Amino acid sequence: MRIIAALPDASAEQETNGHRRASTQDIRAKEQIMGFHRHLSTAALAAAAALTLGAAGAWAQVSPTQEDRSQLAADRAALARERAGAAADEARLRRDKAEGRMAAESKDSMRVYRDQRAITGIKKDLAHDRPGTLQDKTDRAFLAGEHKALASDTKRLERNRAQGRMEATSPDAARVQQDRRAIAGQEKAIAEDKADLRADQRKK
Repeated sequence: MRIIAALPDASAEQETNGHRRASTQDIRAKEQIMGFHRHLSTAALAAAAALTLGAAGAWAQVSPTQEDRSQLAADRAALARERAGAAADEARLRRDKAEGRMAAESKDSMRVYRDQRAITGIKKDLAHDRPGTLQDKTDRAFLAGEHKALASDTKRLERNRAQGRMEATSPDAARVQQDRRAIAGQEKAIAEDKADLRADQRKK
């Protein structure tokens, strides 16, 4: 019995060759895609570099005098805003004081106000008390205590006002003080800007 060697199947070989050609085409396609992405990345980096260099070049073209003038204009605009804000806060302070609002009163001034109210109330009670009674003696003792508290709180208010402490400053007044400090700061900045401009002129 003869053994006949199996010949390779032609269709199988063609299929294998087809797979090889397909794989080669896939590899080439992937290489083309990768090359395209590399091209895009390079172009993007080049564009970013150009923008950076362009911005740096534009910045380098600004002279010190132009910078100082721009800063002066900005500080003047800020000063105008601070003055407008200060005018509004001062008007609010006057209005709140006239209407007796808490925003116009400090902690120390409110203590004095409460002491005064208490004294007024006790005096009204004493007017209805029979002299020499226990109620009369009690109210008089309360009145003496409130007078001592009023004297102490008044001294505290005056001391804290002299030292510029917040306890003697109302919220409205505190805003006005902040506005005034901001205005002083802007005026100082403007003076410095003008000095810088004069220095630039001397260098020319």
